[in-house]
Amino acid sequence: MKKIADDLRCGLRYGWLLLPAVLLSMGFLGFSRDKLDADQFVLALEDFKRVCASDPAAAFEQYVEADVQQELGRREAILCPVTDSVQGWGAFFGSAVYTLAPPCGDTGLVLFYHPCSDTALLTVWRLNKGRLAVVDAELFMGDFIRRAGEPMFDPQPYWLRAGAPPVLGLAMAVNATIEAFQRLYGGCGKAAELVEWEKKLANVQDEETMYLNHTAVSLMFERQILMVEELFNSDAARPVARKLEGVIARLADGEAESVLKEADETNPLSAMAVRNLPPAAWRGLAAVSYIDSDQSSLVMLSPAGGGDQVYGLLFDRNRTGVRLRRIEAIDFHAAYQNRRQIAEIAEGGER
Repeated sequence: MKKIADDLRCGLRYGWLLLPAVLLSMGFLGFSRDKLDADQFVLALEDFKRVCASDPAAAFEQYVEADVQQELGRREAILCPVTDSVQGWGAFFGSAVYTLAPPCGDTGLVLFYHPCSDTALLTVWRLNKGRLAVVDAELFMGDFIRRAGEPMFDPQPYWLRAGAPPVLGLAMAVNATIEAFQRLYGGCGKAAELVEWEKKLANVQDEETMYLNHTAVSLMFERQILMVEELFNSDAARPVARKLEGVIARLADGEAESVLKEADETNPLSAMAVRNLPPAAWRGLAAVSYIDSDQSSLVMLSPAGGGDQVYGLLFDRNRTGVRLRRIEAIDFHAAYQNRRQIAEIAEGGER
């Protein structure tokens, strides 16, 4: 197996959904008692994220210290004050990516980032007598991480103000957040530096700043949840929802060429991604964002079980009906590896 630690600085999770669970069930993820192995750490993170997407209570019971579970309960009320916590955490971890600092001794530091809402959960992990668990956690809006705690913070998600096509804007948000985290913590050489992560973020100890940060997190994350609910529950969005279901059904039936003929503004790289996705995988995608304007609608799709890919479907609406104009596709892992080119494309206005 290629050593996972080689890609720690890339920071994006790999597309292994079942491997961690299999290894855990076979007893292959046992840790030494005092040193956190990078490869095993990533596999444990994969399992944690996978379980969180469907059963957060079970994931927290297995991977979070008891006192921190109580703290996460308070953070839960911040992340999703209206939405049911299972749905909220499931939505967060179901489409989050993560980046981590190289483990030091028994300690690891991981940032889970939800691109559509531009919110993040920073977690400290510690290995104690062979058990790996979260021992500290905090919620942040994306700008807090990217600006190292220095105001001003914008509650509008980064991808909506990036001045780029939406899916490209999401990739830029992921890239900027990972780069900022790695600047802050990628060079840490001692466990104490990871445990005392607050020292590298300004204003973490300022109550007013953190109150504003938490308020923004609530608004930003809940807005994404409510937008997706609007797509499937409002009368105004029903034509778009029906069209989306029809497009997914056609793609799942292997009709990619027919769909791309309709979506005639799709760029060549995105068209290749559409063709390369196995037909059955289209039914495994879930809506993670929905934006509506006077004459168009955008639906963002991502693998429901977790994945680094996002597909943006842009629909035109008029009196005669709804038409699929364009599909944008991107893989966050590849986009981070090619982040300079992504920035150049965005700056040049290419699609």
